[in-house]
Amino acid sequence: MSSAPASAASRVVAIDVARWLAIVGMMCAHTLPPVAASWSGGADAQARAADVVVGAANGNASSLFAVLAGASLVLATRSLLARGARAAALRSVLGRAIVVGAVGVMLAAAMPPVYVVLNYLAFAMVVAAPLLLLPSWAVGAVAVALWLGGSQLALAIREWRFGDGIYRVGDRLDGSPWAALVDLVATGEYPAVTWVAMLAVGLLVTRATLAIRSTARARIVGLGLLVAGALVATVAVLVSQQVVAAEAEAWAAEEGFVELLPWLLQVGSGTPPDASWWWQATAIPHTGTIGDVARGSGVGVAIIGALVALLPPGARMPRALAPVRAAGAAPFTTYTLHVCALLTASAIWAVDGSDAAFASPPWYVAGFGILGLHVAGSLLLGAILARTDAKGPLERVASAVAGSFARPREDTAPLR
Repeated sequence: MSSAPASAASRVVAIDVARWLAIVGMMCAHTLPPVAASWSGGADAQARAADVVVGAANGNASSLFAVLAGASLVLATRSLLARGARAAALRSVLGRAIVVGAVGVMLAAAMPPVYVVLNYLAFAMVVAAPLLLLPSWAVGAVAVALWLGGSQLALAIREWRFGDGIYRVGDRLDGSPWAALVDLVATGEYPAVTWVAMLAVGLLVTRATLAIRSTARARIVGLGLLVAGALVATVAVLVSQQVVAAEAEAWAAEEGFVELLPWLLQVGSGTPPDASWWWQATAIPHTGTIGDVARGSGVGVAIIGALVALLPPGARMPRALAPVRAAGAAPFTTYTLHVCALLTASAIWAVDGSDAAFASPPWYVAGFGILGLHVAGSLLLGAILARTDAKGPLERVASAVAGSFARPREDTAPLR
């Protein structure tokens, strides 16, 4: 027996499930690295499993989240655009982004133990919003341009602001009100010059999904997206492995970064260390390189495609998926609660352990146990929302503000 809540009937269930998977991936990337770091090739099965999971989630989860943000733009504005209310659609995105960004700024100000994505996401939404008014070929052209040149632009701005090299020893914008904006555009962990390319990919995939008119067609399109995305991601990873093996050690010796090389090859902070051609070919997470964006976008497209094939638009949803669907339909609330839980755990650890900086994190900070509790919490939230057929609390606020911004402004009637 299968069923779906009434309010879910017009939703693309595959997108909601993909959102939940993206958040679970970020939970893995936030809670398992200390366990993964303890694995040194021995027989510790838990550490080995954590290493595998973190390797799969790191960079891919946030990239999937970015691709799905493009999907959300399409889904949130489709009724307005169908009526020809183009300006209202753009205003609604601005209203929604203000709420998302405000929550992101408050979370970041609390200094959680992870990078907060919401403020970057909100800015990327505003930048990407005009793409909603363009034909798909033009959206694709913008995506390709940012894919090929976004990282180089971000790197040039980073070097202008902080100087050459990977060490940020000075800041040209220190104390300037423009510093935060430049971070959002280019020098932060999730810069718009590379993230908007992934939002554009999500926009195109969602347009293709909404154009599906039959279950059989959905399965064909979904499998096509799965194959295409997997192929792009696989090629990006294989090319990255080849260029790292051929170039990395010589580059590190020349630049004096031999000891730093293992860290540099593991994860970035928004941009690659320099403009070398081989860095652009790597797929190292959070570097925004050509390879990184290709891998992240490919994974995102493949996951969405697989879910579209399994859960075609218009098909009835298995009842067991209701909590997953509802949690994925409330990604803003689910992600925020996850970060708040991390903040609380970190605060408790800071109070409880005087040598916390040098000790292994306790179970409530890192490990499979706390990961399981975070995932279970998301499903509990989803079960409550599915049972009550309700939106997430933060989604409700964001929708109300977006609706207010979209509402036409009427001039005051003249006095009679």
